[in-house]
Amino acid sequence: MKNSEKADLFDKRHASDYDDFITIGREDVEELLPSATGFIERIKILISE
Repeated sequence: MKNSEKADLFDKRHASDYDDFITIGREDVEELLPSATGFIERIKILISE
C-alpha cells in the first residue's frame, strides 16, 4: 500500500468520524479496495506470528 493510499484512507476514516455525512463513491472503493485488502492480510499474518 502506497503512502498516498494510506493517507487517503485515513482522511476518509477521519471524515466519517467527525463530519455529519460522508459519501464514498464506487470509484474510490474500487481504487482503494485491493490495497486495503492486501494491507489487512499482512496485518493478520503479523498478528498470528
